[in-house]
Amino acid sequence: MSKLTIYSASAGSGKTYTLTEEYLNLVIKQPSNYKHVIAVTFTNKATEEMKQRIIEKLSELANNKPCDHLDQLKFHTKFSTLKIRNNAKEVLNSVLHNYSAFGVSTIDSFFQKIIRSFIKELGLKGGFSIELNQSKVLDSTVDQLFNNIGKENRITSWILDYVKTRVESGKSWNIQDNLRVLSKNILNEEFKLIENKGFNNRDIDQLKAFVKQLESYNKTFINDLKQVGLQFSEIIQANHLSIDDFSSKKGGIAGYFLKLATEKDYVPGIKIKQALEDTEKWVNKTHTSRSIILNLVQDQLHPLLQQAFEYINSKEEKYLTNKLILDNIYIFGVYNDLLTELKNYRDEHNILMLSDITDMLNNIIGNNHAPFIYEKVGAHFHHFLIDEFQDTSRLQWSNFKPLIENSLAEGNENLIVGDVKQAIYRWR
Repeated sequence: MSKLTIYSASAGSGKTYTLTEEYLNLVIKQPSNYKHVIAVTFTNKATEEMKQRIIEKLSELANNKPCDHLDQLKFHTKFSTLKIRNNAKEVLNSVLHNYSAFGVSTIDSFFQKIIRSFIKELGLKGGFSIELNQSKVLDSTVDQLFNNIGKENRITSWILDYVKTRVESGKSWNIQDNLRVLSKNILNEEFKLIENKGFNNRDIDQLKAFVKQLESYNKTFINDLKQVGLQFSEIIQANHLSIDDFSSKKGGIAGYFLKLATEKDYVPGIKIKQALEDTEKWVNKTHTSRSIILNLVQDQLHPLLQQAFEYINSKEEKYLTNKLILDNIYIFGVYNDLLTELKNYRDEHNILMLSDITDMLNNIIGNNHAPFIYEKVGAHFHHFLIDEFQDTSRLQWSNFKPLIENSLAEGNENLIVGDVKQAIYRWR
């Protein structure tokens, strides 16, 4: 009877023990299963520890030594102690004489094994290697992109616009380091999902038109608030007043209007919000002309502040959204060029990035049935045991899912072990 067991437990509560026991269960029931059970985890260290633990327990059983799994094995298999020990000896000999068939590995190693069976279908060259130093490749990719400046008008124009925008906003003109940091996104799973849905940014002219549209809106937003600030200045000057006549001077309500007039800042602080709620806050109680100024506040200045707040409340969300887009759109404009340079680097050096494997495998498994995949790989896995499942990404799970579904359809047992409190993949 098919079964998918999900074992969720905290650190130190026996997850590895449970996985080891399930492996022993499967191979003791049927010694030939050692070729058809695949146990996967995330790190090489965890893989080696799991292998050592399984072999250690098989050795204890095979050599008539005490084993903490014996009672559970007797319960699950319904075998006698003698049969369990004999089967353990058979499995241990098989593993030691055919260690490469011992199916305990990292997720990446398991996926690489499948990838290497689909070299022709993926258009890969024989003898390719897996590049683990992804930073080195990305640095070379960014360097090559900059080498193309002056050679390709489209890239040159876009990069120059990017530099100009950064300088105008008071940031460094050197964007190379910024590109190096942001280029790491093209290896992220979320980016790959967008890329696979037809991500394309080749039309720089269309992007430029979009940039102008956003800049125009934001310029209008700041300019309209500037006019409010200038209007405040005109009113107080016409009434022979200055900023010093208002509470907190430059640090208060009058200073806020001055910031609007000089395009320095429009975000109101606590004092400004208090002034909106209470006109008494505009002028110090000891001011000799307090009553005259408060009349002016009531008639003209407070309505002006209300106007500014209403405008900000209705327009700020789009302004901030535009600002965020503008801060990143120039990077967006060169992503396809980075992808092109990355592909060229892969082809030239005959490598695959570690981050490519899951994505490639997703395309393979998504378009083929499990029996065909097993035929290509040269192995048929009946049982899947996945350790640290909380760290499995969306693409990794989508690669395992059809294989596990096939296993369940064949009536086989599978195990997932994890602890949601230790999940790190989404955080990474």
